[in-house]
Amino acid sequence: MQRIAAVSIPLPRVATDVFLPYTGFVVILAMLFGGGAGYGWPDAVVELAALPLLAWALFKLTPSQLGRGGQWAIVLLCAMLAWPLLQLVPMPPSLWSALPGRSEIASAYEAAGMTLPWLPISLYPSATWLGLFGLLPATAIFLAMLSIERRSRRLVILLIFIIVFGSVLLDMLQVMGGDSSPLRFFSPSRHRAVGFFANANHNAAFLYSAIPFVTAWMIGLVRDHRRNRGIGLALLALLVVTIIIGVTVTESRTGMALLFVAGLSSLLLAWRHSRGQSGSRLLQFGIGANLVALLLAFQFGFVGLAQRFEYQGFDDMRWPVALVTSRAAIANLPFGSGFGSFSPVYEQFAPRTLLLDLNTYINHAHNDWLELWLTGGIPAIVLAVGFLAWLAASTVRLWNSGGPQTPVLDLALAQAASIVIVLLLLHSTIDFPLRIATVTVLFAIACAYLIPRREVDHSADLSTGIQKFGPENTVWSRDRYC
Repeated sequence: MQRIAAVSIPLPRVATDVFLPYTGFVVILAMLFGGGAGYGWPDAVVELAALPLLAWALFKLTPSQLGRGGQWAIVLLCAMLAWPLLQLVPMPPSLWSALPGRSEIASAYEAAGMTLPWLPISLYPSATWLGLFGLLPATAIFLAMLSIERRSRRLVILLIFIIVFGSVLLDMLQVMGGDSSPLRFFSPSRHRAVGFFANANHNAAFLYSAIPFVTAWMIGLVRDHRRNRGIGLALLALLVVTIIIGVTVTESRTGMALLFVAGLSSLLLAWRHSRGQSGSRLLQFGIGANLVALLLAFQFGFVGLAQRFEYQGFDDMRWPVALVTSRAAIANLPFGSGFGSFSPVYEQFAPRTLLLDLNTYINHAHNDWLELWLTGGIPAIVLAVGFLAWLAASTVRLWNSGGPQTPVLDLALAQAASIVIVLLLLHSTIDFPLRIATVTVLFAIACAYLIPRREVDHSADLSTGIQKFGPENTVWSRDRYC
């Protein structure tokens, strides 16, 4: 019987990522339940769900999948997790009592006639443990994103698009229902749209972060000459309009400012890929979609935003809280007060008049950088500088070269991820989005996209299998994008 020659075709690898559905499940949990500002049961559910994913990712991830940039990212991640653990290590009295801010604790023990115990750097170890547990979802998702294939990464981005669209629909229902709406899962927020969050500002951060990814997907549709790309572009344009309306009804001043930055950055990304006739059409399409979306945003929400400026302006609690946080950070140098210990330490340094004037519970500094300085001290700042250096190097590499073997869609998504990271870091200067599980998971996904995954060439193995078993056992498939 005559044997028919077989041609090896790359097999799709999505099916081999058996843990991909669970990765998506953890992402969904983080997006729906991780929007609170505290450590309630929703956060605990997300953290527990992240544990199996973390174990799987550690088992599956191999150094051969990562380049030098990826290996440095893993080193940074390990250092970021190690420093809070070191803050929990008990020390002899002669060491901890010599640290700044600990003399009053030692004096209290001596006044009570008690022997000085061994204590850690952290002033509130239980809060530090909770802060460490809060890092589990983002850590697990980051490692999982490094482990899965390119097509699987795209599925995660599509999942985010679906959740973003659902979040904006929830925003509209909350606004129509008012403060008493049962769809507000956390405390009321004065008719502002909060979505799945407790804070409207964090809702805005989640929404505007999707803009660069949507633009990147448009680029992939156009540059790869996909069939039915007209329908895809129309759906993505509708999503852009929906996002801008959603950010507007949050009435977040910072959210609106960074939405404008996200739009300009997305146009820059489209211009970066505007080569040839299809690229020019893409740029024109992006500009038109943004203009239409801004007009609709004015119709839906700029009136409420203007009223916030009229009645409140820029006079809010952020600036006095920042001053108190700075004084507390200086008093606890060089090692900080311990991760997660902001609230009790802040109350020790804040004037009573300020606490009464604000008439609210200050759970975070409304400045992630200042809070990091207070709770982590100089080592945390060094780690932050190391992360910024890694981010700069990875971003320059992506925008200058990107790699000739990288598909256009994946390259555009990686470049969009660098924009998302910068937007969230800017937002962190006047708020605390990176203390929220939902946003940290999105941040982790963006960071993972900066690390190109080295795809394994299966063609040789496939050819070997054909020679061994014959063409009758060959699986035929086309290598398509998601």
